Amino acid sequence: LGRVAELGLRHSTRNRTWGNSHRGFESHPFRHFQVRKWTTFHQSIFPVCATFEFRGMVFRPGKEVFARSKAGLVRPVWAGFARKEILDWWLFKGSLLLDIPAQRFAERSDMTGRLIWGNVPDSSVIRGLLDLGSSHPVLRIITRSSNDWELTTFQHPRMPVLEPPLYGPVSEMETSAYGDPQGSFF
Repeated sequence: LGRVAELGLRHSTRNRTWGNSHRGFESHPFRHFQVRKWTTFHQSIFPVCATFEFRGMVFRPGKEVFARSKAGLVRPVWAGFARKEILDWWLFKGSLLLDIPAQRFAERSDMTGRLIWGNVPDSSVIRGLLDLGSSHPVLRIITRSSNDWELTTFQHPRMPVLEPPLYGPVSEMETSAYGDPQGSFF
Protein backbone atom coordinates (compact mmCIF):
# COMPACT_ATOMS: atom_id res chain seq x y z
CA LEU A 1 0.00 0.00 0.00
CA GLY A 2 2.84 2.42 0.75
CA ARG A 3 4.17 2.35 -2.82
CA VAL A 4 0.66 2.66 -4.29
CA ALA A 5 -0.14 5.63 -2.04
CA GLU A 6 3.23 7.23 -2.81
CA LEU A 7 2.71 6.88 -6.58
CA GLY A 8 -0.82 8.25 -6.33
CA LEU A 9 0.28 11.23 -4.24
CA ARG A 10 3.15 12.03 -6.59
CA HIS A 11 0.85 11.71 -9.60
CA SER A 12 -1.82 13.81 -7.90
CA THR A 13 0.73 16.57 -7.15
CA ARG A 14 1.98 16.51 -10.72
CA ASN A 15 -1.60 16.80 -11.91
CA ARG A 16 -2.06 20.00 -9.89
CA THR A 17 1.08 21.56 -11.35
CA TRP A 18 -0.35 20.94 -14.82
CA GLY A 19 -3.17 23.32 -13.94
CA ASN A 20 -5.89 20.75 -13.31
CA SER A 21 -6.58 21.80 -9.74
CA HIS A 22 -10.30 22.08 -10.57
CA ARG A 23 -10.45 18.31 -11.03
CA GLY A 24 -11.31 16.23 -8.01
CA PHE A 25 -9.25 13.53 -6.37
CA GLU A 26 -11.65 10.88 -7.66
CA SER A 27 -11.51 12.11 -11.25
CA HIS A 28 -8.00 11.05 -12.24
CA PRO A 29 -8.17 7.72 -14.12
CA PHE A 30 -4.72 6.51 -13.05
CA ARG A 31 -5.45 7.24 -9.39
CA HIS A 32 -8.87 5.60 -9.84
CA PHE A 33 -7.23 2.36 -10.93
CA GLN A 34 -4.93 2.26 -7.92
CA VAL A 35 -7.69 3.11 -5.43
CA ARG A 36 -10.01 0.50 -6.89
CA LYS A 37 -7.26 -2.10 -6.75
CA TRP A 38 -6.71 -1.39 -3.03
CA THR A 39 -10.44 -1.09 -2.34
CA THR A 40 -11.11 -4.48 -3.94
CA PHE A 41 -8.44 -6.05 -1.72
CA HIS A 42 -9.68 -4.15 1.35
CA GLN A 43 -13.32 -5.14 0.69
CA SER A 44 -12.37 -8.80 0.46
CA ILE A 45 -11.08 -8.53 4.04
CA PHE A 46 -13.62 -6.02 5.45
CA PRO A 47 -16.76 -6.08 3.26
CA VAL A 48 -18.52 -2.83 4.29
CA CYS A 49 -16.62 0.23 5.48
CA ALA A 50 -19.60 2.34 6.55
CA THR A 51 -23.19 1.78 7.61
CA PHE A 52 -25.97 3.81 9.15
CA GLU A 53 -29.31 3.11 10.75
CA PHE A 54 -32.64 4.96 10.71
CA ARG A 55 -35.85 3.75 12.37
CA GLY A 56 -34.60 0.18 12.59
CA MET A 57 -33.51 -0.03 8.93
CA VAL A 58 -29.81 -0.54 8.20
CA PHE A 59 -28.36 1.12 5.09
CA ARG A 60 -25.11 0.07 3.40
CA PRO A 61 -23.28 1.02 0.19
CA GLY A 62 -24.92 -0.45 -2.90
CA LYS A 63 -28.44 -0.17 -1.45
CA GLU A 64 -31.16 2.45 -1.87
CA VAL A 65 -31.23 5.14 0.80
CA PHE A 66 -33.95 7.56 1.92
CA ALA A 67 -32.85 11.18 1.54
CA ARG A 68 -34.42 14.61 1.21
CA SER A 69 -33.59 17.15 -1.47
CA LYS A 70 -35.15 20.48 -2.47
CA ALA A 71 -37.70 18.49 -4.48
CA GLY A 72 -38.68 16.20 -1.59
CA LEU A 73 -37.87 12.59 -0.73
CA VAL A 74 -35.57 10.68 -3.08
CA ARG A 75 -34.25 7.11 -2.96
CA PRO A 76 -30.88 6.99 -4.74
CA VAL A 77 -28.47 4.07 -4.55
CA TRP A 78 -25.54 4.69 -2.19
CA ALA A 79 -22.57 4.47 -4.57
CA GLY A 80 -19.69 5.89 -2.58
CA PHE A 81 -18.22 8.88 -0.82
CA ALA A 82 -17.27 12.48 -1.58
CA ARG A 83 -14.59 14.35 0.34
CA LYS A 84 -15.74 17.60 1.92
CA GLU A 85 -12.44 19.17 0.92
CA ILE A 86 -13.57 19.10 -2.73
CA LEU A 87 -17.29 19.67 -2.19
CA ASP A 88 -17.23 22.80 -4.37
CA TRP A 89 -16.01 20.67 -7.27
CA TRP A 90 -18.94 18.24 -6.84
CA LEU A 91 -21.41 21.14 -6.70
CA PHE A 92 -19.79 22.69 -9.80
CA LYS A 93 -20.41 19.37 -11.60
CA GLY A 94 -24.13 19.77 -10.84
CA SER A 95 -24.47 17.52 -7.78
CA LEU A 96 -27.19 18.39 -5.26
CA LEU A 97 -26.91 18.41 -1.46
CA LEU A 98 -29.08 15.92 0.43
CA ASP A 99 -30.25 15.40 4.02
CA ILE A 100 -29.92 11.75 5.04
CA PRO A 101 -31.76 10.93 8.26
CA ALA A 102 -29.90 8.65 10.63
CA GLN A 103 -29.98 7.75 14.31
CA ARG A 104 -26.53 6.18 14.34
CA PHE A 105 -23.67 5.34 12.00
CA ALA A 106 -20.74 2.95 11.97
CA GLU A 107 -17.24 3.05 10.53
CA ARG A 108 -15.10 -0.02 10.05
CA SER A 109 -11.96 0.05 12.18
CA ASP A 110 -8.78 -0.08 10.12
CA MET A 111 -7.10 -1.91 13.03
CA THR A 112 -9.60 -4.60 14.00
CA GLY A 113 -12.01 -4.74 11.06
CA ARG A 114 -15.01 -4.33 13.41
CA LEU A 115 -17.83 -1.86 12.83
CA ILE A 116 -17.70 0.82 15.53
CA TRP A 117 -21.03 2.60 16.07
CA GLY A 118 -21.63 6.24 17.00
CA ASN A 119 -24.83 8.22 17.56
CA VAL A 120 -26.10 11.02 15.33
CA PRO A 121 -27.43 13.99 17.37
CA ASP A 122 -31.22 14.40 17.19
CA SER A 123 -30.95 17.74 15.40
CA SER A 124 -28.48 16.49 12.75
CA VAL A 125 -28.49 14.50 9.53
CA ILE A 126 -25.74 12.87 7.53
CA ARG A 127 -24.87 15.17 4.64
CA GLY A 128 -24.88 13.58 1.22
CA LEU A 129 -24.99 14.60 -2.37
CA LEU A 130 -26.86 13.38 -5.40
CA ASP A 131 -24.26 12.86 -8.12
CA LEU A 132 -25.97 13.58 -11.43
CA GLY A 133 -22.78 13.06 -13.45
CA SER A 134 -23.11 9.30 -13.84
CA SER A 135 -25.51 7.34 -16.08
CA HIS A 136 -28.12 7.43 -13.30
CA PRO A 137 -28.18 9.63 -10.17
CA VAL A 138 -26.35 8.08 -7.23
CA LEU A 139 -25.81 9.03 -3.60
CA ARG A 140 -22.40 9.90 -2.22
CA ILE A 141 -21.95 10.40 1.52
CA ILE A 142 -19.84 13.48 2.27
CA THR A 143 -16.89 12.70 4.55
CA ARG A 144 -14.28 14.77 6.34
CA SER A 145 -11.00 14.02 8.09
CA SER A 146 -11.33 12.52 11.55
CA ASN A 147 -10.20 14.59 14.52
CA ASP A 148 -7.92 13.02 17.16
CA TRP A 149 -10.77 11.74 19.34
CA GLU A 150 -12.60 10.17 16.37
CA LEU A 151 -9.41 8.62 15.06
CA THR A 152 -8.82 7.02 18.46
CA THR A 153 -12.45 5.93 18.92
CA PHE A 154 -13.42 4.80 15.41
CA GLN A 155 -9.90 3.94 14.19
CA HIS A 156 -10.81 5.32 10.75
CA PRO A 157 -9.35 8.39 8.98
CA ARG A 158 -12.68 9.65 7.53
CA MET A 159 -16.01 10.45 9.19
CA PRO A 160 -19.44 11.33 7.74
CA VAL A 161 -20.36 15.00 7.86
CA LEU A 162 -23.14 15.55 10.43
CA GLU A 163 -24.99 18.86 10.05
CA PRO A 164 -28.40 20.42 10.75
CA PRO A 165 -30.94 19.55 8.04
CA LEU A 166 -31.24 21.90 5.05
CA TYR A 167 -34.73 20.81 3.98
CA GLY A 168 -36.82 20.59 7.15
CA PRO A 169 -36.66 18.68 10.43
CA VAL A 170 -35.90 14.98 10.53
CA SER A 171 -39.24 14.31 12.25
CA GLU A 172 -41.01 15.26 9.00
CA MET A 173 -39.08 12.69 6.99
CA GLU A 174 -41.72 10.01 6.88
CA THR A 175 -40.39 6.77 5.42
CA SER A 176 -43.19 4.36 6.34
CA ALA A 177 -45.24 5.36 3.29
CA TYR A 178 -42.36 4.42 1.00
CA GLY A 179 -41.96 0.84 2.16
CA ASP A 180 -38.79 -1.17 1.86
CA PRO A 181 -35.79 0.94 0.72
CA GLN A 182 -34.84 -1.78 -1.78
CA GLY A 183 -37.87 -0.94 -3.98
CA SER A 184 -38.08 1.50 -6.88
CA PHE A 185 -35.52 4.26 -7.48
CA PHE A 186 -37.65 7.36 -6.77
